[in-house]
Amino acid sequence: RFEVLAEMQGFNFTSTASNCEITSIKDKAATKIVIPDCVTSIAAEAFSYCHYLTSLTIGNGVASIGNSAFLYCESLTAVTIPNSVTSIGEHAFYRCTDLTSVTVGNSVESIGAYAFEYCIGLSAVYIIDVAKWCKISFENYASNPLYYADSLYLNGVLVNELIIPDGVTKIVNYAFTNCKSLTSVDVPSSVISIEDHAFEGCTNLERVDMPNSVTKLGNYVFYNCIKLENVSIPNGVTSIGDYAFYYCKAIMSVNIPNGVTSIGAYAFYNCTSLSAVDLTNSVESIGSYAFAFCYGLTNVTVPSGVTSISGYTFYNCTSLESVIIPSSVTSIGSYAFSGCSNLTSIKYRDTEARWNAISKANLWDNNIGGYTVHYNYTEE
Repeated sequence: RFEVLAEMQGFNFTSTASNCEITSIKDKAATKIVIPDCVTSIAAEAFSYCHYLTSLTIGNGVASIGNSAFLYCESLTAVTIPNSVTSIGEHAFYRCTDLTSVTVGNSVESIGAYAFEYCIGLSAVYIIDVAKWCKISFENYASNPLYYADSLYLNGVLVNELIIPDGVTKIVNYAFTNCKSLTSVDVPSSVISIEDHAFEGCTNLERVDMPNSVTKLGNYVFYNCIKLENVSIPNGVTSIGDYAFYYCKAIMSVNIPNGVTSIGAYAFYNCTSLSAVDLTNSVESIGSYAFAFCYGLTNVTVPSGVTSISGYTFYNCTSLESVIIPSSVTSIGSYAFSGCSNLTSIKYRDTEARWNAISKANLWDNNIGGYTVHYNYTEE
C-alpha cells in the first residue's frame, strides 16, 4: 500500500517491516504534498528547496522529521505537526519565510537547533497542552517557533494569562521566549526550576507569581521583560542566574531571600526603576555589572558574606549616595562604583589600613562623587 501511495505522490523512500521513511521527492516544483499515515519518518533534506510548496499535510504515523527536511520551502504558509511526531530535527523548517502558523502536537519531545530560523512571517503558534509544551527540549532560541511568532494559542484561544498546570516540575530552556502575548504567569508549587531564557523577551509580561518550591532561576530567564513590575524571588532560590532580570526596567524593588548565595553577572543590569534592593547575609558573590545602570538605587548594604565586589558591579548608578561595605570584603574590582556621580558616603566596617589595601585597584574614575570613607563603621 505504501509503495502505491509513494508512487502516486512522487516520493523516493526506504521501507522495512517497521519503518517507512520518505527520503526525497521526485518533483521539487510540487505545490502540494500529502504524506500518508503509513509513513513513519521524514529523512533529512527530504523536501528541502521545494520552493513552490504551499500546502503540506503530514500523516498521523510520522514520528520524526529529519534535519533540514523542509529547509527553504519559502512558499509554505502553515504547518500542523501531528500528535505522532516526537522529534523535529535541526533546520527542519529553516527559512520558510512565508510560514504564518505552526500547530505543535502534544507528543513532541525535542526540536533541534534553528528548526524555525528565519521563519520571519510567523504570527501564531498553536498548542493543546501547556504541561507537555513545558517539557519540550528546545536546542536554542530558533528551535521555538514562538521566537518569531510572538503569540501563543492554547486550544485556539490567545494566551495572555498563562497558568502553568500543577504537576509540571520544570519550565525548560526557551519555553516561552519572545512570547509577547503573555501579560501574567502563575507558576504552581510543583515547579522547582525555571531554566535559561524561559521567558526572555516577553515584553508585555507584567506579573509572575512563583512559589517557594522554585530553587533555580536560570540565566536570561526574564531578560528584556521591560514591563515586569511585580516579581517576588522565591525563598527556595539559591542562585540568580546571569542576565536573569536584564533590562527589566519597570521593577522598582527586589527582596533577595535568605538562602541566595550568588547573584549572577548582569543580573539586574539596566533595571532603571529599581530604587531598593535588600541583599541578605547569605549572599556570597555578586557578579560583574550585576546592578550597573540601576539609576534609581540610592543606598546599598553589601552583605557580610561577600568577600569580593566584582568589577563594574554598581557601574553608573548615578543616584547612589551611600554604600556600606563589610569587613569580609577583601577585594574590589575595577570601576565597581565608576559613574556613581552622587556617591558621597562609603561606610566601611574595618580599619583605614584594610581599606587602603583593598581599594588600590582602579575602581574609581573621575566620574565618581566626592565620597568620604567612614572607617570601623557600626550601625547608628
